[in-house]
Amino acid sequence: MTGVLKGLVEAFLFSHLGILVILISTIEGMVLDVVFYILSSDSRFSIYLASGFSSASNVIVIAPILQLPTITVALMFFSSYTSGIVFGGYLCRQVFKALPPNLSNIS
Repeated sequence: MTGVLKGLVEAFLFSHLGILVILISTIEGMVLDVVFYILSSDSRFSIYLASGFSSASNVIVIAPILQLPTITVALMFFSSYTSGIVFGGYLCRQVFKALPPNLSNIS
């Protein structure tokens, strides 16, 4: 649900991806939820893994449209996954650490 809302906000703010941003954000949110469902969402590893895959999922949506070479898609996926770990996982964990203990149980 959060992914859909994020996509709608980006679409109404005239994202360069147009209406496609709703689909991309929805898939990013679903990937995050699936990884958290499979793994425990209260571990550092699951936060990093979920953030990386969520960020990289947009490459899977965009790559078939652009018809890019496989090596280009692989590099895009790797760089997106890495940035998701750093900016999504690490920064998310820092936010959780900044919250009062009763609002966050992430170690």
